[in-house]
Amino acid sequence: MKNEIKKGFQWGYQLGFVLLLFLPLTFGVSATLQKEGRAYPPPQPSIVSLSSGSVSFEWAPVSGATGYKVYYFRQESMLTSQEQSTDNKPDFSGLPAGTYTFYFKSVFGSESSEYVVIDDLVIT
Repeated sequence: MKNEIKKGFQWGYQLGFVLLLFLPLTFGVSATLQKEGRAYPPPQPSIVSLSSGSVSFEWAPVSGATGYKVYYFRQESMLTSQEQSTDNKPDFSGLPAGTYTFYFKSVFGSESSEYVVIDDLVIT
């Protein structure tokens, strides 16, 4: 009987510990979203043209966005470009051949969306 009580106590203790770990995360995210008061939607880019050394993207304007930011990573040279401000029709030219990953986000004043990624884009 003592073993059963002890096991029950341990189970309760472990369950309580797990809840203590996860509850703040759940409430923290919820509180952050309420504090923000709104969602920050990212752009939905698509490739408009892809040719030797260049690529163009385009997306519908995001409601409330004051601008957009973009940067890229080139796998062969491990090069990450500087993040740059852009409109909803960015064009990149003079790119060396390689495999690229592009990162896009919407800007809302001092806030921004999460990045949207287009990866494994091969530019010849």
